[in-house]
Amino acid sequence: MAKEREMKKPKQTKKILRMDRTFLQKVTTLIQGKWSVDILFMLFFLKEPYYNELRRSLPEINSRTLTDRLYTLEKKEIIKRKVQTERPIRVTYKFSPLHVSTMG
Repeated sequence: MAKEREMKKPKQTKKILRMDRTFLQKVTTLIQGKWSVDILFMLFFLKEPYYNELRRSLPEINSRTLTDRLYTLEKKEIIKRKVQTERPIRVTYKFSPLHVSTMG
């Protein structure tokens, strides 16, 4: 006769992780907008991309919306815009130093 193995029940931890609601509210107000998370995701992986690199990496977004979201993120000081005055003029974007330090 085959012995039936007792199924082990997973241990339930007594600690329940709770997220601070005020922190989540602050984060969601900072990155409002349909494309903001996608833009921040691309900035994280491309490090300091040019505007056209961002536009090519997000083909679903039109250039006006991309410009608007970048301006909004810059205004909220999440990202920093750098204009290089060489010809042709190049614009790069990166995370602001404050937000780089909070990401670890």
